[in-house]
Amino acid sequence: MKRIVVLVLCMLMMLAVACSTPSTPSPTQPAEKPSAKPAETAGTSDEPIVINLFGVPTTIPETDPVIPELESRLGIELNIESTGGDESLLVARLAGGDIPDVFRVTTISNLSAYYKDGVLLNLKDYMDEMPNVRDMFTEQQWARVTFNGGIYGIPRRPEENYNCWYIRKDWLDALGKEDPATFDELLDIAVAMSKADLDGNGKNDTYAISGTYGPAVSTFGRGAFEGFWTAYGVTNPETIMIKDNAAVLSVTLPEFRKSIEEIRRFVEAGVVDPEIIANNSDSLLEKMATGKAGIAYGAWSNYNKIEQIKTLTSVFPDAEWVPMRKQITTEYGVSGATKSASGNDAVYAINADLVDQPEKLDAVFNMFNYMATEEGDLLLSFGIEGEHYEIDSNGTVKKLEKMNELTYGWGIQFLGRPDMLYCMTKFDNCADVIEYAANEVKVYYHYGQLVEQPEGINVSDIESYILEQVSQFIYGTRSMNEWDSFIDTLYSAYSVQTYVDAANETLKELGYIK
Repeated sequence: MKRIVVLVLCMLMMLAVACSTPSTPSPTQPAEKPSAKPAETAGTSDEPIVINLFGVPTTIPETDPVIPELESRLGIELNIESTGGDESLLVARLAGGDIPDVFRVTTISNLSAYYKDGVLLNLKDYMDEMPNVRDMFTEQQWARVTFNGGIYGIPRRPEENYNCWYIRKDWLDALGKEDPATFDELLDIAVAMSKADLDGNGKNDTYAISGTYGPAVSTFGRGAFEGFWTAYGVTNPETIMIKDNAAVLSVTLPEFRKSIEEIRRFVEAGVVDPEIIANNSDSLLEKMATGKAGIAYGAWSNYNKIEQIKTLTSVFPDAEWVPMRKQITTEYGVSGATKSASGNDAVYAINADLVDQPEKLDAVFNMFNYMATEEGDLLLSFGIEGEHYEIDSNGTVKKLEKMNELTYGWGIQFLGRPDMLYCMTKFDNCADVIEYAANEVKVYYHYGQLVEQPEGINVSDIESYILEQVSQFIYGTRSMNEWDSFIDTLYSAYSVQTYVDAANETLKELGYIK
């Protein structure tokens, strides 16, 4: 666990910088928002108020300058504990009665459970204490953290789409082929890549298509196969989507079965990596770098950052991994990306017991409200002005070299970030790919994160069962003749109709279903 303690001496040294305000307006937020209270009003004593913040998904190094700067500006001390995104550690804390002041919750289903346990502060009557936060999010974004009229979490801003098909362009050129526009063309390319020994090692060891699959890649879809089922107009198998103005479980649709039959055609042709289920991001990059794959579906943030490009060209310096610029189409849809309609699934919640510590509660509100100002947003998104970034005469944020050191910065963007500006600024080496994924790849939305888990239904069990069974159908360990039996089991043993009914009710209330 990571514990950050800022010394009083460090705070005094930084005070002069902390009290200043950038003179150039930032394009990240509307101008003239109410500011957070100044540091001297955060508490009534000379000692900074200590706020325990639990569940940050990344490790913050001892050398981090951003959190100390935030503490100095607000006159607080943040004890931050990282969990790497493992919410079981939070569950253990809550079960033991050791409730952090502020904590990260990864799903709305979990937030709903904590609400029912009575550990969350109802923020409805405190929104005027955080006007910047209140105004940052839409009515629908607030609705996803609302239960029985009360507000029990602080949302985070959504991110753009990062996902698309990637292909070895140098291999494509060597084969004299162009980006595929149909699955027949993709299969033709995949077979050619598998047989042509393009890595030159004299071995038949190239499976053209590789990727990742399963709960571990939930942030960026289902990896290897997302480009298949989106082409059939459906989202990830375990997700709720809207079809014909009604909520449905994607895997139960006939179009989803067709997408699995399409994937089976590629598996039977011997062009799909048999280890996709076991792959992680590191093992996938190694396969892509060593000529074991020539096609992969995934995020630019997994393949296009400078350090990843170095890995992907470490064995074959002339390797060119680029997005496919054509989208594969079927009569049902066009290959694209899936994305949660909730925007950013993780939220932050506040301990209900802080009502008995009004000074600390006020400091927590002031902290979040400051994060939603232009100044606070710039700090958490880009670092310290003059050290990590500068603002030019046009009001544009410009990256300085030291911004590259903030590799963990995404984990301390507690309210999210102005995503397009952030990505285009920090990862300027792949700006064209960022724009392509955000603007030209069709996005198919799913809605399960907006649905409160019905009483007696374990959504995690439903999702795990679906992912496990779908992988068996993909690789042929379960016959497609058993597909109908699989769907029947979902309804009889897992009561998915109850889940779908709850989804229809919620999505009507939120205005997604008319």
